[in-house]
Amino acid sequence: SFGCMASLVFDFVVIGGGVVGCAVVERLQNVYPASKCCLVEKKEILSGASAGNSGILHTGFDAPLGSVESQCMLRGYKLIHALYASFSSDKPFQMAQNGALMVSWSEADDKYLESVRKNMPSGVPFEIWDSDQIYTEEPNLRKSPRARGGLWIPEESVIDPFTFPVLLLRRAKEHGAVIYKNFEVTAANKARGQWKIQIQQNDSTMVLQASVLINCAGNFGDTVEKILLGTEDTHFHITPRKGQFLVYEQNAANLVSSTILPIPTLRTKGVLVCKSIFGNIIVGPTAEDQQDRNIATISETTKQYLKTKGETLLPGLQNYQIIGMYAGLRPASEHRDYQIRVDSQENYVCVAGIRSTGLTACMGIAEYVSDLLKPLPHCGTLKEEPYKLEDRINLPHARYQNTRTGLVYESELCNSPIPVTHWLPSISLNKHV
Repeated sequence: SFGCMASLVFDFVVIGGGVVGCAVVERLQNVYPASKCCLVEKKEILSGASAGNSGILHTGFDAPLGSVESQCMLRGYKLIHALYASFSSDKPFQMAQNGALMVSWSEADDKYLESVRKNMPSGVPFEIWDSDQIYTEEPNLRKSPRARGGLWIPEESVIDPFTFPVLLLRRAKEHGAVIYKNFEVTAANKARGQWKIQIQQNDSTMVLQASVLINCAGNFGDTVEKILLGTEDTHFHITPRKGQFLVYEQNAANLVSSTILPIPTLRTKGVLVCKSIFGNIIVGPTAEDQQDRNIATISETTKQYLKTKGETLLPGLQNYQIIGMYAGLRPASEHRDYQIRVDSQENYVCVAGIRSTGLTACMGIAEYVSDLLKPLPHCGTLKEEPYKLEDRINLPHARYQNTRTGLVYESELCNSPIPVTHWLPSISLNKHV
């Protein structure tokens, strides 16, 4: 029905403006510098699954061996650190290596830590700590029952989860990418090897033409795939998994120096205690499946649950105030691994089921996707050295400003400021950065 409408022509169209979509469009614009790339986001940039994570960069030490998730996490972690190191002392986003400690409190925990140690990915440094060393380094941990031992992962890090992906998107835009935010994909068809995608904002409708489509729609990944491929039979189904967090005042920051990790289950990594990049202690997340894909509510019952969990692990927290609470929705699927696949017949790539590790893995996912696209036609000329970090534009610091409408990011994309949609920066920032 929209086949006769005039189209804006692109080589790549990325659907979804979360951390993964931002990383993918930046990578493609870099790898194929002569190409025209476009990113479409139905709401604000970073306002979906990316708006409520922990701000932790994981080394991938406990990701399932041989999984796509493990591969992308290990690679993504290295790429993010390389990006950070490529800038001079004037860093455009905040990041710190604080390490993480996975503590054993029982014999069953001992067995789990031993299995993690045996399966530790190559290149991830770690140490086995006994009880005395744990309390030397983290003296404020609970004493009863006493920690039996732990696994110390020194390279676990924390990052500003908002400014970093915005930096990637700014770089993509400065190299020619086009960004449409507050536009929703409403229809699509493919003819003569070209996609046509209808996007809509209120009463305004546009048509984009693309050689290759990449679906990074997060919590709406399966519904977008149904629109694009015209089928009800997708290979995955998204069930949003809500994670709620508590944020403590910055005066509590001296209680802990590293991220304290619980023993995970098959379903969740569990409730952790972490000092964020902004100096606040956060406790969370929960893991609550829900049907609503848009709203991540917070509850007083969960607040008390997390407060109890945090104060049990770190008793000194009871002397400090909780200054905020936030929640995010992670796009969990019925599969344990990421669902990243290419349909070479349709020139379509699906990037789905990217759960809580997406912040760490985003640049690794982007590289993985660009590698999948190499055999496809219509991708243009591949840059021989696609990721020379020293050639990156040295962008200025991200800045936030307080206004009556809330915190806003000073940079403009799509001719309008980006609202700070991630709750962690919104709650934690007490002054301009």
